[in-house]
Amino acid sequence: MEEQKKTKEATITLDLTVEEFLFIQEKIHFPSPYNYGGYAWEREIEENVIRKLDAAYLKPSMTIEEYQKKLEEVEERWKGTGCKRYMRAAEERNLRFHYHVEGMSDDTEYEDCEE
Repeated sequence: MEEQKKTKEATITLDLTVEEFLFIQEKIHFPSPYNYGGYAWEREIEENVIRKLDAAYLKPSMTIEEYQKKLEEVEERWKGTGCKRYMRAAEERNLRFHYHVEGMSDDTEYEDCEE
């Protein structure tokens, strides 16, 4: 019991890059088994981690218009190569990983573009 108390009181400090932090934050925000049950102590830990991650770093914002413009630039750059659709998808993923796109929720599906 004493060891369990020590574990609760201990803290860990990490030195992470923004991308490493965003990677962890993204993974913890995926629905987990705890969202559908699990023990109360697990849900409490998950909620605390999410709250701390959300408070630690705010992604820079980008308007939906800026987002669309960047995607159009990628489409134009790769037009006629047969890769346009894939490069657009890669850019969508990159932008949504690094930026908060105003007016778009994180679970908005990626767009499909015509080749």
